[in-house]
Amino acid sequence: MVVFNVAILAFASRILAQAPLPPEIEDPECLGINKGPAHAVLMLYANIKQAIAANRTASPFCRSLNGLWKFNWVTHPALRPVDFYKPDCDAPRWKEIPVPSN
Repeated sequence: MVVFNVAILAFASRILAQAPLPPEIEDPECLGINKGPAHAVLMLYANIKQAIAANRTASPFCRSLNGLWKFNWVTHPALRPVDFYKPDCDAPRWKEIPVPSN
């Protein structure tokens, strides 16, 4: 039992050493970083006629986020790919999930 616990601790130490946890991940008061203040939903339209019709999906500025998204789930935040947002990230190995979904 002691050998097993030592092995788990050694494994956990290696994981935590790879990617330190950002402090905001454990702060329940932190509701977001680098985001603008809350506001009413507004939509841009190309002209007044489109604005009066108020059909958001007809606006040339509307972009749907529905589709297949790359997704990588890890068991612990320290296992996350730290540079996932960089263009050279190895995302082709990631699974694809349909969005929206749950």
